[in-house]
Amino acid sequence: MALHFRRLWQLSATEAADRLGFAARRLRSVGAGVLIGSTCLGVAPAVAVDGTWTGATNSDWNTDTNWSPGPTPTNTASFANNGAPTSVSIGNLTSINTIKFGAGAPTYSFTFVTSINQTFNINGAGIINDSSNAPIFGPGPIFFKNSSSAGNAILSTVEFDDSSTAGAATINNTNVTGTGAEFTGLSSAGNATITTNNLSVTGFFNSSTGGNASITTNSGGRTQFFEQATGGQASFVTKIGGVVDFSFTSGPGSLNQVSAGSISGAGNYFLGGRTSRPAAITFRQRSVGSSPMAAPAVVQALP
Repeated sequence: MALHFRRLWQLSATEAADRLGFAARRLRSVGAGVLIGSTCLGVAPAVAVDGTWTGATNSDWNTDTNWSPGPTPTNTASFANNGAPTSVSIGNLTSINTIKFGAGAPTYSFTFVTSINQTFNINGAGIINDSSNAPIFGPGPIFFKNSSSAGNAILSTVEFDDSSTAGAATINNTNVTGTGAEFTGLSSAGNATITTNNLSVTGFFNSSTGGNASITTNSGGRTQFFEQATGGQASFVTKIGGVVDFSFTSGPGSLNQVSAGSISGAGNYFLGGRTSRPAAITFRQRSVGSSPMAAPAVVQALP
């Protein structure tokens, strides 16, 4: 495991370009949110609709006749062990408050039809699973809003906004175009298991936190923290060739201090502040390989 301390002027051209790309993607994301919000002004609120998936017509989530009693739900979508097809396709702009899987429900898989208008937002309680089988979402993007939770879902491309949480989800980030797993606002990685793979990026923005997650960054992958994001009490395992970068966050309250539950592995950890003040990172337990070091420890970045 290698710890590095550096400033923005010390970045390579490639790393600097990567960070500028992150900023541009965040601006586009915020701009899209403003646009969606502005186009909704003056529209009467829709009546909340509940429904149970039957798949009587086809595999399309947005086909009204695939739900009982119909139309397509906007409040709670329920999935049961009722003989319905377990492969569900989602396209266009789709929003739901709660997705609930009943006891005994089989493994449902949800795929996303890629298009310019494809957005799947979960705005309410999120995913509630009373079954022993975890639902699978992706490949394709899914957005958790407000205080929704991912439950124990298996995810690939995902974004957590507002005060949402990854819950106990399993996130396997293999996306190579942009940030495959993204946390913004006050969102948390919860108790999730997150794996970032080659050429993939997991990003924490705004005041988001790693929570108590287990975060593994494989060779060629990057886990990065920006603005006031922090690692929380997350456990970080970074394989050789992987990078966890705290050097672009000033931590909670811009106090230039971030935390992590533990760090280990042969990969690289970049520390440092983006302001002129020294930054600090506090580890509850620092680990090198399988040998834990004395805790707590504070590593100060060079001014």
